[in-house]
Amino acid sequence: AEAESIAIAESVAKFEAESIAIAESAANEEWMTSVNQSLDNSLTQMQGWALGLLDRDGYPTENGTPDPYFAWALFIVDAQVENENKAIVLVGSEFMSLSEYEKTSIIDYLQNVIQNELYGASTPNSVYITIYAGNNIIGKSKILNMREYKWED
Repeated sequence: AEAESIAIAESVAKFEAESIAIAESAANEEWMTSVNQSLDNSLTQMQGWALGLLDRDGYPTENGTPDPYFAWALFIVDAQVENENKAIVLVGSEFMSLSEYEKTSIIDYLQNVIQNELYGASTPNSVYITIYAGNNIIGKSKILNMREYKWED
């Protein structure tokens, strides 16, 4: 009877642990969805500023002035955070004609935006980014310094 009680207690504990893991996974998935939606909104707003389509408060305007500070965002087609340490980025074809320095600068700006979405501020932490042009990987963060990138030829 004691062995049976222990087995039941172990089963209950395992069930509770699995329930907690499922709840944490669902909460994490909800959080990632929220982060990615916010990231998408931020990129859309920055692209609007870059093109002069939005005023400084983010409202549409017909006679806005393009803001070159946000021009980097025009090279980003999409960015998705997979978890708090990893993101994937889709860039437009124009990105391919840029110098390595320009590519790195653009992805660094994006690193800052992603950090802000994940942590609410810029932090010394960076995320591992894989950069795609179409279906092809064209660059990746380096493991030891995720603000350095290995670009494919």
